[in-house]
Amino acid sequence: MRTTWKTIRNETKRGDSVELSRFFVFGDSKEMREKIRKVFFLFITFGLVVLMFGSASGQQAKNIIKLKKTGNCKKCFLLKADLKMAKLKGAKLEGADLKFSDLKRANLSEADLKNANLRNSNLRNANLTGADLTGADLENVKLGGAILCHTTMPDGKKIYSNCKNVNLTKIDLKFANLEGANLEGANLEGINFEGAVLKSSNLKFANLEGADLRNINLSQANLRGANLTGADLTGANLVFSNLILAEMNRVDLKDADLSQANLSGAYLDQANLDQANLKGVDLRGANLKEANLKRANLNQVNMRGVNLTEADLTGVDLSEVDMNGANLKGANLNGANLTRVNLTGAYLKNADLNEANLDRANLTEANMKNIRNLDSAIKCKTIFSWGEDNSGCE
Repeated sequence: MRTTWKTIRNETKRGDSVELSRFFVFGDSKEMREKIRKVFFLFITFGLVVLMFGSASGQQAKNIIKLKKTGNCKKCFLLKADLKMAKLKGAKLEGADLKFSDLKRANLSEADLKNANLRNSNLRNANLTGADLTGADLENVKLGGAILCHTTMPDGKKIYSNCKNVNLTKIDLKFANLEGANLEGANLEGINFEGAVLKSSNLKFANLEGADLRNINLSQANLRGANLTGADLTGANLVFSNLILAEMNRVDLKDADLSQANLSGAYLDQANLDQANLKGVDLRGANLKEANLKRANLNQVNMRGVNLTEADLTGVDLSEVDMNGANLKGANLNGANLTRVNLTGAYLKNADLNEANLDRANLTEANMKNIRNLDSAIKCKTIFSWGEDNSGCE
Protein backbone atom coordinates (compact mmCIF):
# COMPACT_ATOMS: atom_id res chain seq x y z
CA MET A 1 0.00 0.00 0.00
CA ARG A 2 1.33 3.41 -0.95
CA THR A 3 1.84 5.82 1.94
CA THR A 4 0.33 9.27 1.49
CA TRP A 5 0.05 12.39 3.57
CA LYS A 6 -3.65 11.62 4.05
CA THR A 7 -2.86 8.16 5.42
CA ILE A 8 -0.36 9.63 7.87
CA ARG A 9 -2.88 12.17 9.06
CA ASN A 10 -5.61 9.55 9.60
CA GLU A 11 -3.30 7.19 11.45
CA THR A 12 -2.17 10.03 13.67
CA LYS A 13 -5.77 10.83 14.55
CA ARG A 14 -6.33 7.19 15.61
CA GLY A 15 -3.49 7.55 18.05
CA ASP A 16 -1.24 5.14 16.29
CA SER A 17 2.36 5.40 17.21
CA VAL A 18 3.56 6.95 13.94
CA GLU A 19 6.68 9.03 13.52
CA LEU A 20 5.70 11.86 11.23
CA SER A 21 9.30 12.60 10.55
CA ARG A 22 9.79 9.13 9.16
CA PHE A 23 7.05 9.55 6.60
CA PHE A 24 7.50 13.23 5.80
CA VAL A 25 11.27 13.38 5.59
CA PHE A 26 12.38 9.94 4.51
CA GLY A 27 9.19 8.46 3.14
CA ASP A 28 7.89 4.99 3.56
CA SER A 29 8.47 3.70 0.06
CA LYS A 30 11.39 3.16 -2.28
CA GLU A 31 9.92 5.62 -4.77
CA MET A 32 9.66 8.36 -2.17
CA ARG A 33 13.14 7.72 -0.83
CA GLU A 34 14.58 7.88 -4.39
CA LYS A 35 12.92 11.25 -4.99
CA ILE A 36 14.24 12.57 -1.71
CA ARG A 37 17.77 11.45 -2.58
CA LYS A 38 17.59 13.22 -5.92
CA VAL A 39 16.40 16.44 -4.33
CA PHE A 40 19.12 16.17 -1.71
CA PHE A 41 21.75 15.58 -4.41
CA LEU A 42 20.59 18.61 -6.42
CA PHE A 43 20.63 20.74 -3.30
CA ILE A 44 24.22 19.74 -2.49
CA THR A 45 25.31 20.28 -6.10
CA PHE A 46 23.75 23.74 -6.19
CA GLY A 47 25.48 24.60 -2.93
CA LEU A 48 28.84 23.54 -4.29
CA VAL A 49 28.32 25.58 -7.47
CA VAL A 50 27.44 28.66 -5.45
CA LEU A 51 30.47 28.07 -3.26
CA MET A 52 32.78 27.66 -6.27
CA PHE A 53 31.34 30.71 -8.01
CA GLY A 54 31.78 32.79 -4.91
CA SER A 55 35.36 31.58 -4.59
CA ALA A 56 36.10 32.38 -8.27
CA SER A 57 34.52 35.83 -7.96
CA GLY A 58 36.61 36.50 -4.91
CA GLN A 59 39.77 35.41 -6.70
CA GLN A 60 38.90 37.57 -9.72
CA ALA A 61 38.42 40.60 -7.48
CA LYS A 62 41.81 39.96 -5.87
CA ASN A 63 43.40 39.60 -9.33
CA ILE A 64 41.94 42.90 -10.53
CA ILE A 65 43.33 44.67 -7.46
CA LYS A 66 46.69 42.99 -8.00
CA LEU A 67 46.74 43.97 -11.68
CA LYS A 68 45.92 47.61 -11.06
CA LYS A 69 48.38 47.85 -8.20
CA THR A 70 51.39 45.97 -9.61
CA GLY A 71 50.69 45.70 -13.35
CA ASN A 72 51.68 42.04 -13.11
CA CYS A 73 49.02 39.37 -13.49
CA LYS A 74 50.39 36.54 -15.61
CA LYS A 75 47.93 33.68 -16.16
CA CYS A 76 45.39 35.44 -13.96
CA PHE A 77 41.68 34.61 -13.98
CA LEU A 78 39.96 37.81 -15.13
CA LEU A 79 36.77 36.49 -16.73
CA LYS A 80 34.26 39.30 -17.36
CA ALA A 81 36.53 41.75 -15.58
CA ASP A 82 35.48 45.40 -15.66
CA LEU A 83 38.62 47.21 -16.77
CA LYS A 84 37.10 50.14 -18.63
CA MET A 85 39.61 53.00 -18.99
CA ALA A 86 42.11 51.10 -16.84
CA LYS A 87 45.70 52.35 -16.86
CA LEU A 88 47.58 49.18 -17.78
CA LYS A 89 50.57 50.52 -19.69
CA GLY A 90 53.29 47.87 -19.77
CA ALA A 91 51.10 45.38 -17.87
CA LYS A 92 52.25 41.76 -17.77
CA LEU A 93 49.20 39.72 -18.76
CA GLU A 94 50.80 36.78 -20.50
CA GLY A 95 48.43 33.81 -20.56
CA ALA A 96 45.71 35.70 -18.67
CA ASP A 97 42.06 34.69 -19.03
CA LEU A 98 40.24 37.86 -20.10
CA LYS A 99 37.23 36.32 -21.81
CA PHE A 100 34.21 38.64 -21.99
CA SER A 101 36.17 41.39 -20.21
CA ASP A 102 35.40 45.07 -20.74
CA LEU A 103 38.62 46.88 -21.71
CA LYS A 104 36.98 49.78 -23.48
CA ARG A 105 39.32 52.81 -23.67
CA ALA A 106 41.90 51.00 -21.54
CA ASN A 107 45.55 51.96 -21.93
CA LEU A 108 47.33 48.73 -22.82
CA SER A 109 50.29 50.33 -24.58
CA GLU A 110 53.41 48.15 -24.41
CA ALA A 111 51.43 45.50 -22.51
CA ASP A 112 52.47 41.84 -22.66
CA LEU A 113 49.38 39.91 -23.77
CA LYS A 114 51.13 36.89 -25.25
CA ASN A 115 48.85 33.83 -25.30
CA ALA A 116 46.13 35.73 -23.44
CA ASN A 117 42.51 34.64 -23.93
CA LEU A 118 40.57 37.70 -25.06
CA ARG A 119 37.59 35.95 -26.62
CA ASN A 120 34.48 38.13 -26.78
CA SER A 121 36.20 40.94 -24.91
CA ASN A 122 35.55 44.62 -25.60
CA LEU A 123 38.66 46.55 -26.71
CA ARG A 124 36.90 49.43 -28.43
CA ASN A 125 39.06 52.58 -28.47
CA ALA A 126 41.70 50.84 -26.36
CA ASN A 127 45.34 51.90 -26.78
CA LEU A 128 47.39 48.89 -27.86
CA THR A 129 50.43 50.82 -29.08
CA GLY A 130 53.46 48.56 -28.87
CA ALA A 131 51.46 45.77 -27.21
CA ASP A 132 52.44 42.13 -27.81
CA LEU A 133 49.49 39.88 -28.70
CA THR A 134 51.55 36.97 -30.02
CA GLY A 135 49.49 33.78 -29.75
CA ALA A 136 46.54 35.57 -28.15
CA ASP A 137 42.96 34.42 -28.82
CA LEU A 138 41.06 37.33 -30.37
CA GLU A 139 37.94 35.48 -31.48
CA ASN A 140 34.92 37.82 -31.55
CA VAL A 141 36.92 40.64 -29.99
CA LYS A 142 35.57 44.16 -30.52
CA LEU A 143 38.43 46.37 -31.77
CA GLY A 144 36.57 49.32 -33.26
CA GLY A 145 38.61 52.51 -32.89
CA ALA A 146 41.47 50.73 -31.10
CA ILE A 147 44.99 52.07 -31.62
CA LEU A 148 46.99 49.25 -33.18
CA CYS A 149 50.28 50.99 -33.76
CA HIS A 150 53.52 49.01 -33.68
CA THR A 151 51.32 46.25 -32.25
CA THR A 152 52.37 42.61 -32.55
CA MET A 153 49.39 40.55 -33.63
CA PRO A 154 48.73 36.85 -32.82
CA ASP A 155 50.62 35.74 -35.95
CA GLY A 156 53.72 37.66 -34.83
CA LYS A 157 53.37 40.40 -37.44
CA LYS A 158 53.37 44.07 -36.49
CA ILE A 159 50.67 46.40 -37.75
CA TYR A 160 50.45 50.17 -37.86
CA SER A 161 46.80 51.09 -37.94
CA ASN A 162 45.73 54.41 -36.48
CA CYS A 163 49.19 55.54 -35.35
CA LYS A 164 48.23 59.20 -35.43
CA ASN A 165 50.31 61.38 -33.09
CA VAL A 166 52.13 58.42 -31.50
CA ASN A 167 55.70 58.54 -30.21
CA LEU A 168 58.02 56.04 -31.91
CA THR A 169 61.33 57.84 -31.50
CA LYS A 170 64.55 55.93 -32.23
CA ILE A 171 62.72 52.63 -32.88
CA ASP A 172 64.41 50.18 -35.27
CA LEU A 173 62.01 49.33 -38.10
CA LYS A 174 64.60 48.43 -40.69
CA PHE A 175 63.01 46.75 -43.74
CA ALA A 176 59.55 46.86 -42.12
CA ASN A 177 56.48 46.79 -44.38
CA LEU A 178 54.17 49.64 -43.36
CA GLU A 179 52.40 50.20 -46.65
CA GLY A 180 49.38 52.43 -46.18
CA ALA A 181 50.16 53.11 -42.50
CA ASN A 182 48.61 56.13 -40.80
CA LEU A 183 51.43 57.96 -39.00
CA GLU A 184 50.01 61.45 -39.20
CA GLY A 185 51.65 63.74 -36.67
CA ALA A 186 53.71 60.88 -35.25
CA ASN A 187 57.04 61.56 -33.54
CA LEU A 188 59.53 59.42 -35.47
CA GLU A 189 62.66 61.36 -34.63
CA GLY A 190 65.80 59.29 -35.16
CA ILE A 191 63.83 56.22 -36.27
CA ASN A 192 65.52 53.58 -38.43
CA PHE A 193 63.39 53.00 -41.53
CA GLU A 194 66.21 51.82 -43.77
CA GLY A 195 64.80 49.80 -46.66
CA ALA A 196 61.29 49.99 -45.20
CA VAL A 197 58.12 50.12 -47.31
CA LEU A 198 55.80 53.03 -46.53
CA LYS A 199 54.17 53.28 -49.91
CA SER A 200 50.94 55.30 -49.82
CA SER A 201 51.40 55.93 -46.10
CA ASN A 202 50.17 59.04 -44.29
CA LEU A 203 53.05 60.93 -42.65
CA LYS A 204 51.44 64.33 -42.72
CA PHE A 205 53.13 66.64 -40.18
CA ALA A 206 55.16 63.70 -38.84
CA ASN A 207 58.52 64.39 -37.19
CA LEU A 208 61.26 62.44 -38.98
CA GLU A 209 64.16 64.64 -37.96
CA GLY A 210 67.47 62.81 -38.18
CA ALA A 211 65.76 59.59 -39.31
CA ASP A 212 67.55 56.87 -41.26
CA LEU A 213 65.46 56.59 -44.43
CA ARG A 214 68.03 55.11 -46.78
CA ASN A 215 66.46 53.20 -49.68
CA ILE A 216 63.01 53.63 -48.17
CA ASN A 217 59.93 53.33 -50.39
CA LEU A 218 57.79 56.43 -49.85
CA SER A 219 56.17 56.46 -53.27
CA GLN A 220 52.76 58.16 -53.22
CA ALA A 221 53.20 58.90 -49.51
CA ASN A 222 51.71 62.01 -47.92
CA LEU A 223 54.53 63.94 -46.23
CA ARG A 224 52.89 67.33 -46.32
CA GLY A 225 54.39 69.57 -43.66
CA ALA A 226 56.56 66.74 -42.33
CA ASN A 227 59.84 67.52 -40.58
CA LEU A 228 62.69 65.69 -42.32
CA THR A 229 65.49 67.96 -41.17
CA GLY A 230 68.83 66.17 -41.35
CA ALA A 231 67.24 62.88 -42.46
CA ASP A 232 69.18 60.45 -44.64
CA LEU A 233 67.12 59.68 -47.76
CA THR A 234 69.96 58.34 -49.88
CA GLY A 235 68.51 56.20 -52.67
CA ALA A 236 64.95 56.73 -51.42
CA ASN A 237 61.88 56.24 -53.62
CA LEU A 238 59.68 59.34 -53.37
CA VAL A 239 57.91 59.01 -56.71
CA PHE A 240 54.58 60.91 -56.73
CA SER A 241 54.98 61.74 -53.04
CA ASN A 242 53.45 64.85 -51.45
CA LEU A 243 56.14 66.98 -49.80
CA ILE A 244 54.37 70.33 -49.89
CA LEU A 245 55.79 72.67 -47.24
CA ALA A 246 57.95 69.86 -45.84
CA GLU A 247 60.97 70.81 -43.68
CA MET A 248 63.92 69.18 -45.45
CA ASN A 249 66.86 71.33 -44.47
CA ARG A 250 70.21 69.51 -44.65
CA VAL A 251 68.48 66.35 -45.89
CA ASP A 252 70.56 63.88 -47.92
CA LEU A 253 68.73 62.91 -51.12
CA LYS A 254 71.68 61.63 -53.11
CA ASP A 255 70.54 59.18 -55.83
CA ALA A 256 66.94 59.52 -54.60
CA ASP A 257 64.04 59.26 -57.06
CA LEU A 258 61.64 62.17 -56.61
CA SER A 259 60.10 62.09 -60.07
CA GLN A 260 56.63 63.67 -60.23
CA ALA A 261 56.77 64.57 -56.52
CA ASN A 262 55.26 67.80 -55.24
CA LEU A 263 57.76 69.89 -53.26
CA SER A 264 56.12 73.26 -53.69
CA GLY A 265 56.96 75.52 -50.79
CA ALA A 266 59.29 72.91 -49.28
CA TYR A 267 62.39 73.95 -47.33
CA LEU A 268 65.55 72.31 -48.67
CA ASP A 269 68.32 74.59 -47.39
CA GLN A 270 71.72 72.91 -47.76
CA ALA A 271 70.06 69.75 -49.01
CA ASN A 272 72.15 67.25 -50.97
CA LEU A 273 70.42 66.34 -54.24
CA ASP A 274 73.51 65.04 -56.04
CA GLN A 275 72.39 62.75 -58.90
CA ALA A 276 68.80 62.83 -57.65
CA ASN A 277 65.99 62.27 -60.16
CA LEU A 278 63.71 65.32 -60.07
CA LYS A 279 61.98 64.78 -63.38
CA GLY A 280 58.60 66.49 -63.45
CA VAL A 281 58.91 67.70 -59.84
CA ASP A 282 56.93 70.75 -58.69
CA LEU A 283 59.39 73.07 -56.90
CA ARG A 284 57.34 76.26 -57.10
CA GLY A 285 58.28 78.55 -54.25
CA ALA A 286 60.58 75.95 -52.71
CA ASN A 287 63.66 77.05 -50.78
CA LEU A 288 66.90 75.40 -51.92
CA LYS A 289 69.39 77.88 -50.51
CA GLU A 290 72.94 76.47 -50.70
CA ALA A 291 71.55 73.15 -51.93
CA ASN A 292 73.71 70.74 -53.94
CA LEU A 293 72.03 69.88 -57.25
CA LYS A 294 75.09 68.70 -59.16
CA ARG A 295 74.28 66.03 -61.76
CA ALA A 296 70.61 66.04 -60.73
CA ASN A 297 67.94 65.31 -63.34
CA LEU A 298 65.81 68.46 -63.54
CA ASN A 299 63.95 67.64 -66.73
CA GLN A 300 60.46 69.20 -66.87
CA VAL A 301 60.80 70.63 -63.35
CA ASN A 302 58.64 73.60 -62.37
CA MET A 303 60.91 76.13 -60.66
CA ARG A 304 58.80 79.26 -60.74
CA GLY A 305 59.74 81.47 -57.81
CA VAL A 306 62.19 78.92 -56.40
CA ASN A 307 64.98 80.14 -54.11
CA LEU A 308 68.34 78.80 -55.30
CA THR A 309 70.55 81.34 -53.54
CA GLU A 310 74.16 80.11 -53.66
CA ALA A 311 72.97 76.68 -54.80
CA ASP A 312 75.37 74.43 -56.72
CA LEU A 313 73.90 73.68 -60.15
CA THR A 314 77.17 72.70 -61.79
CA GLY A 315 76.57 70.85 -65.05
CA VAL A 316 72.83 70.36 -64.50
CA ASP A 317 70.38 70.13 -67.38
CA LEU A 318 67.71 72.82 -66.96
CA SER A 319 66.67 72.90 -70.60
CA GLU A 320 63.14 74.24 -71.11
CA VAL A 321 62.59 74.57 -67.36
CA ASP A 322 60.30 77.35 -66.13
CA MET A 323 62.34 79.46 -63.69
CA ASN A 324 60.25 82.60 -63.91
CA GLY A 325 61.02 84.83 -60.92
CA ALA A 326 63.55 82.37 -59.49
CA ASN A 327 66.22 83.61 -57.07
CA LEU A 328 69.65 82.48 -58.28
CA LYS A 329 71.71 84.97 -56.34
CA GLY A 330 75.30 83.72 -56.14
CA ALA A 331 74.29 80.36 -57.64
CA ASN A 332 76.90 78.22 -59.40
CA LEU A 333 75.66 77.47 -62.93
CA ASN A 334 79.05 76.44 -64.26
CA GLY A 335 78.53 74.35 -67.40
CA ALA A 336 74.76 74.16 -66.85
CA ASN A 337 72.45 73.54 -69.80
CA LEU A 338 69.96 76.44 -69.82
CA THR A 339 68.68 75.90 -73.35
CA ARG A 340 65.24 77.47 -73.81
CA VAL A 341 64.97 78.05 -70.07
CA ASN A 342 62.55 80.72 -68.90
CA LEU A 343 64.41 83.09 -66.56
CA THR A 344 62.03 86.02 -66.97
CA GLY A 345 62.31 88.31 -63.97
CA ALA A 346 64.86 85.99 -62.33
CA TYR A 347 67.38 87.32 -59.81
CA LEU A 348 70.89 86.38 -60.98
CA LYS A 349 73.05 88.78 -58.99
CA ASN A 350 76.58 87.37 -58.53
CA ALA A 351 75.58 84.12 -60.24
CA ASP A 352 78.35 82.23 -62.09
CA LEU A 353 77.45 81.37 -65.70
CA ASN A 354 80.86 80.09 -66.74
CA GLU A 355 80.44 78.04 -69.95
CA ALA A 356 76.70 77.73 -69.35
CA ASN A 357 74.53 77.10 -72.41
CA LEU A 358 71.98 79.94 -72.81
CA ASP A 359 70.81 78.93 -76.28
CA ARG A 360 67.34 80.47 -76.81
CA ALA A 361 67.03 81.24 -73.11
CA ASN A 362 64.74 84.08 -72.04
CA LEU A 363 66.25 86.45 -69.45
CA THR A 364 63.87 89.36 -69.98
CA GLU A 365 63.79 91.69 -66.97
CA ALA A 366 66.22 89.43 -65.13
CA ASN A 367 68.48 91.09 -62.55
CA MET A 368 72.01 90.34 -63.75
CA LYS A 369 73.96 92.72 -61.53
CA ASN A 370 77.55 91.58 -61.02
CA ILE A 371 76.84 88.34 -62.89
CA ARG A 372 80.02 86.36 -63.44
CA ASN A 373 81.50 84.80 -66.59
CA LEU A 374 78.61 85.74 -68.87
CA ASP A 375 81.08 86.21 -71.70
CA SER A 376 82.08 82.54 -71.64
CA ALA A 377 78.46 81.38 -71.78
CA ILE A 378 77.00 80.13 -75.07
CA LYS A 379 74.44 82.65 -76.34
CA CYS A 380 72.38 82.06 -79.47
CA LYS A 381 69.02 83.75 -79.86
CA THR A 382 69.28 84.48 -76.17
CA ILE A 383 66.89 87.20 -75.06
CA PHE A 384 68.10 89.78 -72.53
CA SER A 385 66.40 92.96 -71.36
CA TRP A 386 68.67 94.88 -73.75
CA GLY A 387 67.89 92.67 -76.73
CA GLU A 388 68.73 89.39 -78.41
CA ASP A 389 72.28 88.01 -78.33
CA ASN A 390 73.37 85.75 -81.18
CA SER A 391 77.07 85.87 -80.55
CA GLY A 392 77.29 82.13 -79.97
CA CYS A 393 75.36 81.01 -83.03
CA GLU A 394 77.37 78.94 -85.49
